[in-house]
Amino acid sequence: MPKATRFTTKYVSAEDRIQLLIELSQEEIQVLWLTRRLFNRLLPHLFDHLGKTGTAVVATDTNPSDVGGGIDPQQANAVQRFSQEAAVSALTSQPSVGASGQKPANNVSYVVTSVDVRFSKKGVVLDLKSGEDILHKLPLAEDALRQWLSIVYSQYKAGNWQERFWPVWIGPASSSKQQADEPLLN
Repeated sequence: MPKATRFTTKYVSAEDRIQLLIELSQEEIQVLWLTRRLFNRLLPHLFDHLGKTGTAVVATDTNPSDVGGGIDPQQANAVQRFSQEAAVSALTSQPSVGASGQKPANNVSYVVTSVDVRFSKKGVVLDLKSGEDILHKLPLAEDALRQWLSIVYSQYKAGNWQERFWPVWIGPASSSKQQADEPLLN
């Protein structure tokens, strides 16, 4: 399985899905589609993972025996917001995958039907699958995961997909209170 050199995540309104364009080489890309339902099942696990790493940082800094309990939620959110903003600010602008005329491998695109998530100290690996076949293994270090989640958040906004599971630290700092107070419409 070829390694991804980079990938683009974008909402496509005609499909009402999020498309991953994975660059396999300068000439070839892999096109994967992820549904809202799949993302809604995947994202809380990723937030939980980042929440645990942030909580561990807060506990270590204040009281090492406090991991997992007694952490002030505002302090934990502040640590998460700082980590999120630091990761997003390190993101550099690049042309989208596929913008230079790259062609999909075998002219085929796939709908991802499941994602196996493997967590490690270095980050996560997402096994993007269709049925039992692994279409692509996407490794993401913590900063890359945070950057990708920020992009996915913006694509949810582009699709007008509103979900209550987004943590307050994922969106823009100025909108976190507004986001929490904003009514959700279907």
